[in-house]
Amino acid sequence: MKTIYDERYRSLVGALKQVRLKQKLSQLSLASRMGVKHQWLSKIETYEARLDVLHFFLLCNALKVDPARLLRDHL
Repeated sequence: MKTIYDERYRSLVGALKQVRLKQKLSQLSLASRMGVKHQWLSKIETYEARLDVLHFFLLCNALKVDPARLLRDHL
């Protein structure tokens, strides 16, 4: 089974997206903070691409959110 179809993965990515929206950040501005293309972020948020561990931590850092808490709450 691919992890992008796992309910826990989708919950985690959904939580990251909600944090972005709550902070009123566009995909473009968040991607710029991370130094990645906004298309990459779009693919992550729509489950077309898988978020790897390094990018997960970079995304949490850019959003100023505790990665351990997100993992605890959504896995």
